[in-house]
Amino acid sequence: MLQRIASLTPREHDVLLPLVQGYTNREVAEQLGISVKTVDLYRSRVMKHMQAQTLPDLVGMAIAAGLVDPLKLRALAEHN
Repeated sequence: MLQRIASLTPREHDVLLPLVQGYTNREVAEQLGISVKTVDLYRSRVMKHMQAQTLPDLVGMAIAAGLVDPLKLRALAEHN
C-alpha cells in the first residue's frame, strides 16, 4: 500500500488528502484552484493507482498508512 501511495503524482497526492478527510469534489477544487472536472479526473486516477473500489476503501487505506487521523475526519452531516 505504501508503494501505491508513493506512485501517486504530487497533484494526485494533493487531491487524495482532502478527499479522504471528507471534503467534497467541489471543496477540493476550490482549495486547489482547479475545476471540479479536474478533481474528478485526479480522483479517478487516485482510485485506480490505489486499487480502491470505493471511497471508504480509500479512506481505510489512508488511515492504515497514517496519512489521516480517523478522529479528525469531517462528519458526513457537514455535507448535507
